[in-house]
Amino acid sequence: MMSKLKKGQEFRGAITYVLNDKKGAEIIAADGLMLDSIDSITHSFEAQAEMNPRLTKNVGHTVLSFSPNDAPRMSNDYMRQIALEYLERMGIRDTQFLIVRHHDREHPHCHIVFNRVSNSGKTISDSNERFRSQRICRDITEREELYMAPGKEDVKRNRLREPDKTRYRIFDIIKAELPRHTDFNSFIAAVESHGVECTLINNGSTNKVQGIRFKMGKYAFNGSKIDKSCSYSKLIRALEANKPRIKPQTERQKPMPQQSHAPQQEYREESQDFSLGLNLFQLHSSGDNVPVTETTWFKSRRRKPKKGRSV
Repeated sequence: MMSKLKKGQEFRGAITYVLNDKKGAEIIAADGLMLDSIDSITHSFEAQAEMNPRLTKNVGHTVLSFSPNDAPRMSNDYMRQIALEYLERMGIRDTQFLIVRHHDREHPHCHIVFNRVSNSGKTISDSNERFRSQRICRDITEREELYMAPGKEDVKRNRLREPDKTRYRIFDIIKAELPRHTDFNSFIAAVESHGVECTLINNGSTNKVQGIRFKMGKYAFNGSKIDKSCSYSKLIRALEANKPRIKPQTERQKPMPQQSHAPQQEYREESQDFSLGLNLFQLHSSGDNVPVTETTWFKSRRRKPKKGRSV
């Protein structure tokens, strides 16, 4: 179970979208609304919103999505039960709402449109809403034994928009290159060969490396914003963890003394065992202040954070 949160200023646009017949729209729950038509629903929302004119973004819109693996058990009643619990735990109560299920995708999902102006004219708080939503979705997923995706591997890349499209592209490059290296500089060189610019970020007071930043095109991300496994400290630990696996293979690849041909490259045999490195993305550690020995070439690339376009 996953959530996507939005806020807006126009109820009609949100209502028109969620009730689109092409989406296979089906109202499964509502409160405080006249459901005769899109016009009547819109007027119901707008009338209550006028009680708090200072709140400009009075439209709340949340999408709850479930895995295709959960489709057989995801009846309208079950989805309604989960959606209503979600609203209650998010503190979205004493207000108008509309819950609409769509049938246009392979994964079950529903749209919740609610009035951020409560029935008493007060504002429905959005404080820490994304953090709270993630926690609630995780709790419900675990309690109901819903399917939990292993990670970013299940995300359909062709449906992504920027900046997520670039973020996932960088993630895929890092994931592909990381299991092949034990040396930080060679790993960075390999990542940069794909058109990704890598920059180390120093702590201003200690001059120690505290993070890493990846840029592709006009989008730049801190490593931890791409994925927790892509933070500077996690990458260093993953490279260290590669050594027992890659070094013995390198020794086996060395030629006998009487042979005249050059030794094989490390990556030949290692590439046959690519899958062994994937679990390195699950390594856990605390903090990003892990010192590393770097070559003069890479030290010259270290810089302090600069202001600029960031995502």
